[in-house]
Amino acid sequence: MQWSARRPLGAIGTLASPPGGAVLYGTTSQRLGAARRGIVLRVSEDGKQLARSVYGVALRCSNGTSPGFDLPRDGLAIGPDGTFSDREQGTERDPATIVRYDERFSGTIGSTGAQGMLSASLRFTDRRSGRLLVSCTSGRVSWSAAL
Repeated sequence: MQWSARRPLGAIGTLASPPGGAVLYGTTSQRLGAARRGIVLRVSEDGKQLARSVYGVALRCSNGTSPGFDLPRDGLAIGPDGTFSDREQGTERDPATIVRYDERFSGTIGSTGAQGMLSASLRFTDRRSGRLLVSCTSGRVSWSAAL
């Protein structure tokens, strides 16, 4: 299996649709030990969509845990100015708990790189009493990636 590591330069080049089929590799402002967490973006073949995004993010919770959450939707439209965004908000209920979530992912992609931000927050509430059980947040996490 081949792999490579690159340090994103933070430059995004010309603001326009990126090259079709491009894969961008980068890092976020969060760390996992001494290393920054990674991010990978894949552009659709026609250059009009962010076909897939994968990144690692840590949430700080009031009870010391760190739950996982899903990644942004696939196929995010890339605007003529190179911008894209995804926001997912919702509420899920089970017999004991209400979970409210807010996930954001946005950025600008150009001919040589991309940069943006992501964030996630969760709130777990006791369904019977309405008491907040746990709250979690990533805070604002910046990222950059390059071809």
